[in-house]
Amino acid sequence: MNSKKTYAVAMIGIPDNERHVLTNIFRLSLYRAHSYKLATTDDPMEILVVDADDPKAMAEWRTFRSDGATQPAFGQDIKPKIPTVMVTKEKLSDSLPYYIRRPFVATRVLGVLDQLVSKELSFTRERVIGEAPPNQR
Repeated sequence: MNSKKTYAVAMIGIPDNERHVLTNIFRLSLYRAHSYKLATTDDPMEILVVDADDPKAMAEWRTFRSDGATQPAFGQDIKPKIPTVMVTKEKLSDSLPYYIRRPFVATRVLGVLDQLVSKELSFTRERVIGEAPPNQR
């Protein structure tokens, strides 16, 4: 009973040419367990992709997360934390678990997104064949 889910991915600071490449990579995910699409204004954002090499994008991301220098008056608990993937030319520190290095390779992009989904967004665990039901353990 595996229900396929499509995740809406929003982007901060990603140039148009790379946005186009990522959109094409997302199309490759249509027949996978998880698929991805570029978020529109009507979609609830589920994953955020940020250009870590662009200082303006990083400042916007920090403000969005409400952990930068400009704290909103209502506090930071109002906006939920959205799992974020950083895009960079160089390896990032281990404090940011999800990043994609340029240039984009479809298997690498989808692998990082799948890893993020399984660790951050999968709330139900599928039963393994031969495993006892939860109430019989």
